[in-house]
Amino acid sequence: MSFTHAGIVHQPPGQSTLAYLPLQKVAINAWMVDVSVRLFLTQVFQNESDSPTIRAKYIFPLPEQSAICAFKLEHADGRVIVGKVEESESVACTFETAVAAGENCCTSQAGDR
Repeated sequence: MSFTHAGIVHQPPGQSTLAYLPLQKVAINAWMVDVSVRLFLTQVFQNESDSPTIRAKYIFPLPEQSAICAFKLEHADGRVIVGKVEESESVACTFETAVAAGENCCTSQAGDR
């Protein structure tokens, strides 16, 4: 099994390399019923730079048979971004339109499995 980096990656202003925000805290709540599990994962990351992270990517490898049914991002200043499940064809257009309008947004997609 190969190691995959996980967490929040971004490109700091004025740098050409990517950086990961340090993980500060993790909390997991899980409910098991028969052969399925419903898992709530809370992760806290800290941006230690003086510059805000304008655009970032959250990476979290999942097992092949898993699914994401909800996503919520709470910003340190109190803003909340709630995820919405959509067909992948419409997501890229919606995301770019929101970024161009200056809105807070995020996307998630299944990777190569």
